[in-house]
Amino acid sequence: LGKKILRGLRQISIEPIAFCDNNPNLWGQRVNGLVVLSPSTASHQYGEKAIFMITIWKGEHKCDFISLKQQLIDAGCKNIVSFVYLFWKYPELFLPHPAFELPDLVYNNADKIVQAMELWTDEYSCKEYLAQIRLRALADFEGLPSKDDKLQYFPNDLIHLYPEEVFVDGGAFDGDTLANFLTLQGNSFNGHIFSFEPDPLNVLKLNRYISTLNDNIKNKITIIQKGLSYSIVKERFNATGTVSSMIDSNGNIEIDCVPLDDVLGKIKTTFIKMDIEGSELNAINGAFHTIKMHKPILAVSVYHETHHLWEIPLCIKSIFSGYKFFL
Repeated sequence: LGKKILRGLRQISIEPIAFCDNNPNLWGQRVNGLVVLSPSTASHQYGEKAIFMITIWKGEHKCDFISLKQQLIDAGCKNIVSFVYLFWKYPELFLPHPAFELPDLVYNNADKIVQAMELWTDEYSCKEYLAQIRLRALADFEGLPSKDDKLQYFPNDLIHLYPEEVFVDGGAFDGDTLANFLTLQGNSFNGHIFSFEPDPLNVLKLNRYISTLNDNIKNKITIIQKGLSYSIVKERFNATGTVSSMIDSNGNIEIDCVPLDDVLGKIKTTFIKMDIEGSELNAINGAFHTIKMHKPILAVSVYHETHHLWEIPLCIKSIFSGYKFFL
């Protein structure tokens, strides 16, 4: 993110003073031509007169921004801002960025945002939703709740897994979610797993993990090296061999995308997880009949695109009105 901002600033003829980083291995080095200073050196030399822009955002919880801001305040830095304000000032250079668009997207969708607010089942989800809307409308990091300790996709206060689960792992990566699923199942798993992963580098990692499993489990896993979408289509894809591989018009490979309905047919699916870097809404539409027919548990990421916060739950509600929604 810091490198992205450096490139953008140079395009408008603004040269930052330095990078400031907590990693001592970088101190004194140059990154893309810009010197890296320790926080103590940067604050001592520039704390009174420079703007310190926090360019770290993992998208998980408030600690990234808040703790770094407090560190800089304690060191004597006077002017501390988030990268979001820069993105809003120069959207043509920096937006869209994961989780962020111009805030008018929020205000222009007020009616839908209110509709989605009515869907959340519990108070925790309502508070989380409001905090996420505030983040996108006001860049309010301080309102974000702390990260909870629940297992991603399988919160034990909401979900109980059965041995006969037919589990769809959309965005299988290297098998990290698969490993959690199998750990929770123990030795009782007697269903089937469909692992969708279009990145060939990630598929190699996924196969390596599966090769460590016993034959009884291996035979219950089907790897499908395709993306998920609303129709059969080819897409450019940025294959990086990481969790951030995604559909990208400037991607380095071309992949096949398929609707989940076409792959599963009438297979009774019980659990669908989707974390596919912004393609979730298209994938849900491609699973319309599966969702309507079988009402599987859905664990869907809604943080990749601003409008997904409200569009995804509203879309699911339109397919089957009986779901309970948690964020």
